[in-house]
Amino acid sequence: MSQITPALLLETLPYKRELEQAEFREYHKLIVKLNPSLNLVSKKDVKELEVKHFLDSLAPAYLKLITDTPLKVLDFGTGGGLPGIPLKIVFPDLEMYLLEQSSKKTVFLEMAVKVLNLKEAKILKGEAKHFQHIYSNYFDLILSRATGPLKDVLKIALPLLKEGGKLLFYKGKAVEKELETVKDYLFKNNCLYEIHPYLLTSREDGRNLLVIRRG
Repeated sequence: MSQITPALLLETLPYKRELEQAEFREYHKLIVKLNPSLNLVSKKDVKELEVKHFLDSLAPAYLKLITDTPLKVLDFGTGGGLPGIPLKIVFPDLEMYLLEQSSKKTVFLEMAVKVLNLKEAKILKGEAKHFQHIYSNYFDLILSRATGPLKDVLKIALPLLKEGGKLLFYKGKAVEKELETVKDYLFKNNCLYEIHPYLLTSREDGRNLLVIRRG
């Protein structure tokens, strides 16, 4: 099942209101300071952190796909905490789990969680498959942003999701092509999907949030 809605242009929204919070300013400072050694974001994106990473991370909020309720949320392959930390700042009631393989980046995540005083934020160090027996059917929502092909991530992440829970993938304009590789798998696992297109600015190619619901 597919539902495609008109694209939302995020730069026209009053997003600065969220990004002026003290937590975002501190998070910005941490990334700028440690990015040269940790490669948290690409060098060319450092000057555009607010739009390319913070605003993009918050796209599910503006599209009303996440609300401030005590959901158990997994950020699958969070890197430097994107999109999990921005969403946790805006929705403090989320129980956020930040999954990352890199030891250096998990140290950064622990620092960021402490500096930003984020409650109910837990760091999971290692590969997702190593947590499948611990967190089987556990999460209400799983986030995946720039973490690999849809087919690969879906097969690892779906068992971690509760019945009725949702997987939220940040994807580019080729999302329909990627969907063709997993449609049989989605059907066999009783999953429905929706596509929510959006733009960060009027000067870029389209982006999409792909929402897959289990059961």
